[in-house]
Formats: sequence, structure tokens, C-alpha cells
Amino acid sequence: ASYNARLTFDEETMAQARKIAEEGVPLSELTDRMDLTGMDIFTIDSADSKDLDDAVSLQRDDEHWYLGVHIADVSHYVRPGTPLDLEAYRRGTSIYYADQVIPMLPKELSNGICSLNPRVDRLALSCIMTLTPEGEVVEHTIAKSVIRTTERMTYEDCNVLLSHGDPALAERYQDILPMLEDMAALSRVLEGRRRRRGALELDTKESYVICDDTGAPVDVAVHAQGVSEALIESFMLAANECVAEHLNKLDKPCVYRVHEKPSADKAEALRTMVAPLGYDLKEADGPSLQKLLDASRGKPEEAAVSMMVLRALMKARYDGENLGHFGLGAKYYCHFTSPIRRYPDLMVHRILTALLDGKLTGQREKKLAAAVQKAAVQSSQREIAAQTAEREIEKRYMAEFMHGHLGETFAGVVSGVTRFGLFVMLPSGVEGLLPVEALPGQYHYGIDAVCEAVAECLAAGVTHCILFGLPREKDACGSSAWAEHGVVQEAIRAIKARYPDFYVITDVCMCEYTDHGHCGALCGHKVDNDATLEGGAVYAQDPDYGQVLYLDGDSSDGWGGNDSYLAFPEGFFDGMDSVTISMDVKEVTRWGNFFTFTIGQDNQKYLFLKTMPTNLKLAITTGSYS
Repeated sequence: ASYNARLTFDEETMAQARKIAEEGVPLSELTDRMDLTGMDIFTIDSADSKDLDDAVSLQRDDEHWYLGVHIADVSHYVRPGTPLDLEAYRRGTSIYYADQVIPMLPKELSNGICSLNPRVDRLALSCIMTLTPEGEVVEHTIAKSVIRTTERMTYEDCNVLLSHGDPALAERYQDILPMLEDMAALSRVLEGRRRRRGALELDTKESYVICDDTGAPVDVAVHAQGVSEALIESFMLAANECVAEHLNKLDKPCVYRVHEKPSADKAEALRTMVAPLGYDLKEADGPSLQKLLDASRGKPEEAAVSMMVLRALMKARYDGENLGHFGLGAKYYCHFTSPIRRYPDLMVHRILTALLDGKLTGQREKKLAAAVQKAAVQSSQREIAAQTAEREIEKRYMAEFMHGHLGETFAGVVSGVTRFGLFVMLPSGVEGLLPVEALPGQYHYGIDAVCEAVAECLAAGVTHCILFGLPREKDACGSSAWAEHGVVQEAIRAIKARYPDFYVITDVCMCEYTDHGHCGALCGHKVDNDATLEGGAVYAQDPDYGQVLYLDGDSSDGWGGNDSYLAFPEGFFDGMDSVTISMDVKEVTRWGNFFTFTIGQDNQKYLFLKTMPTNLKLAITTGSYS
């Protein structure tokens, strides 16, 4: 309910849907459309899919490929202003989770008359592209068609066929196997073409819940993309681009799918973020970002770099203006291929139909142009709501699945740290909270207790400590904790007098507490910069506090702008058996030999420990300073 998900359809909408289903495919439409019923056309989808809105065909000669992408003509049945249309507009998109779906359209349409089910006549909009051997579209035809799919293929079966792993399956589908192999070849050509023009290849993994016949979750697995999934994706992208360019060149309305380039702030943040890892990102354009991703592939920081790039990207959305698609490196792009489950695709179909019928002129064109921007805004909002709902529902399914494994032990990685505990992720993608109360050892909260925690660790034999993330809040007595005689300063003085090898890192700007004006200096002692390190950090010798690693940043906040990153120098951890880190921390992640800490209230700040000895133990004390 919090996501405004509409679980049922009202009676007026259902009555219209039942009437359309009962009438079936109009005979008049079978004669007025391009007849492709004799062509080998088939669908490829997941085994449990019921709303089949796209089908493909492929032919070739010595000079060209002829790729057909055939999409269910939902716009023929869902007319503007009808109950079905108004309901689809409100929903914006279908919501998928586990083994269920909250459809944009009633199942009488989504699974029935609109679905491109095998060996039955279906109305479609076909985009037939002529491509060179290099994958360039040199001609195209967009037409209202009638098709009859010959097979309902699954990704799983197609992947087996393409790997030649099942002779019996190959014999069963011997009529379409040559075409399927040609499709795989063309897909590779198209993929290479996208890559060369600057499309990004982000290696993201998605988890999915497997349910039994009763709907109960029985497993969680990571979805791995196979050859058939990749070829369908390539063909849908090609059709979406072709349609968007077609409408744009004719100066006709269109609901574009736009993805703008990273903002200057995001680009600079990413550039600063990867610099300590040894990557020099001069531009945040597509080719440069892909070069960065390629350079990190196979290295311990690969997953971290991929996540950094992903977070630097803008969110894709819908718009009536063509702004291009940065992630795909596409000048023109729209969503044309899924009108059963996405309202923007339905709008694009309506525009194409009006254009093909010679009716996209005058008042009709103005009316559609006005509807385009409204649909773009509404669909963007509903997409965000649907994605959020899907994630939250999936989490509940995963929790139910894990409840059946209470008492068992699983290997996982710490994916996040908060003041109330650790988030741990399993290889399957299941993520859960390990409460701070369940962790071994003592945990300290409050500004005064931070220094007590450091003293206890040192007294226990830990001779090197890193203290950072300390806040500027006042202590219980109302004095600034970082003032000349504040509790933090007094505690550090006492600890330093006893333990001269105490290492200190601070992101707190001392300028507002002292007259020295040197960002990062403790207790007002000016730091002599002995050496400038990678990432702009300064490794210095403080007269009272020994060796200190400072941030060489903006004097207003000590972080060098919105984000700063500390790269520890070679040998920094030599001779240490353990490190205690006390911080107000949001997230801790291990990427191979790297530990990444995300800290701070308003800005994200990362710490990379680049030279972690194999015998080093890491103890984390989280504190709440609010």
C-alpha cells in the first residue's frame, strides 16, 4: 500500500478486458496488416513467463542480416481514455517478485489475447531491420503485422542448444537451431558495436527467489546471463534505438528513455575515489569509464570499482525530449518492446500506429505530444515505486527462506556496518543484519567512551590505533569534545604520553577550535608535512602525537570537498598484530585485499587499507554520536 501498488482491477476494467478476450483477434485486422504468419518467428523467455510480448526472426544472405523484432500490438486493444488505459496509466508498470506479478493489464490481455503464444494468430508491430555484417542498420521497416510464433522457447533450452550439450534437444529443435546460432553470432556483432561506441558493460549480479508449488521460498540463487539472454537483450536494444531514431528524424512525439551523463560533481567524486587505487580517470565519458572497468577486471578491487562507477551514473528516466542514453552510448533510445508491462512502450505504439495510419497530424499529433510528457513523468515515478516495492518484497521472501535455516552456519562477507550492527551478505545474495548485541566483545557508545575504548585496546596490548570519524558534537558537560581541554583531547594526551606509537587519523577540521588554521592538526599543533602521498593525504610527524596521516583537503571540512580517500603508505602496518578502528561508520566492505569504510553524516567518505598484512586482525568499535 505504501507504494500505491494496485492489487486488483475494478469491475469496469475487468468487463472491458473480458469483452476483448471473448472477441479475439478481429478478422478485419488479418487482411489489413503485413502477413508474417508463414515466417519462422519464435519467442525466447524464462520458463515461467506468461506475458510474452516480444518475438524474433532472422534471415541472412551474403551481404546482409535481416532482423525482425515483433512486439505485441497492445495499443490495438487498449485505446486512449478507456478504463483499461486509465488503469494502465495509474500503474505505469507491472511489478514482479519471486513467482508472482502485479500486472499492468489484466491477465485476459497480458497472458491471453496480447501474449505472443505459439501457433496462434496475434497482432503485432514489427520492426524489421537490414544490417550490414558489421551490425549497422542501413534500412528498416516498421509495420502493423499479424504473426504466428512457431515455438515458445526458454532461455534455459536455448543456452543448452547453443552449447551443443543435449543431442536430443537439438534434434527436437533442428528446424530453428541454425537460425538460433545465427542469432548468437549477430548478437556478438551488435555487442561489439555498442562497446566500441562507448556503451558500458557493468558486471552486476541479481538474486532471485525460487518458490515451491505453494508459493513458499525454497532457495535463493544468483541469476547468470547466458548467450540467449544476451541475444534477446541485443535485439531489443536494436529495435528500441531504431524506433526512437525513426520518430526523431520525422520530428514526431516520442516517450524517450533517457540517461544523462554523470554530473560534474559525480564525475569528480569518482575520479577522486579511484585515484588512490592507481587509476587516472581524466574524463567520465563512456569509453573512459569502460577502460576503467576493464583495467580493474580480475583484480581485488574489481567489485569496488564497478560499484563506484554504478553509483556515479545518473538514473535513467522517461522524457518527451531526446537526451540520448549515456549508458548505452546511444544517440536515440526509447522503450518499444514491452507494451504489456510498461506504459511508455504502449504510448510509443500508439504514436507509431497513428503514424502508420496517416493520422499523426494536426490536433491528433498535438494531443499525443501533450500526453507524452505526462506519461513520461508518471511512468518515471511509478518505475521507482515498483522497483522499491520489488526490493522490499524480495527481502521478506529471503527472510522467510532463511528462517528455515536457523542454527546453521553460512560463509558470508560484511557488506555494511552501522552503529547497530553488521550487514552480512551470503554468496546467494541474501543479506541480513548481525546485531551489535550479538557480536563478541564490548561496544562503546557516546563521545566520551570512544577514548575509553582506545585505552582499553591499548592496555590489552594493541600498540597501534587509528582513530577517525570523531564528531564535533559537544560532550555531556556542554564543552566541545575537540576543544583545547575537551574530553577527546585530554584522553589523547594521556594515551599518547603512555603509548608514543599511537597512530591518529582525523577528518575533523581543527580550524574552528584553534588559531593555527591548519586543517587536521590535533590540539592546535601545526603539522609539518614530511611527505605527500597518493590521493593527496599527508603523512606527517606531529610534535606531540607522533606519526599522523592527515587529509590534505578543503580547509572548511578537512575532506577536500565532498569526498576524500586515504591510501596508507607502504609499511604503515609493519609489525602490527591488530588494528582497532573507532568510528561513526555506515559501511565496511572487504574487496579482496582492500577494506573500504564508508563514514560520515552527509557525505560518503572512503578509507582504503592497501597494505593489509596477512596476519593483521581488524577490530571495529562503532559509536553513536548523535
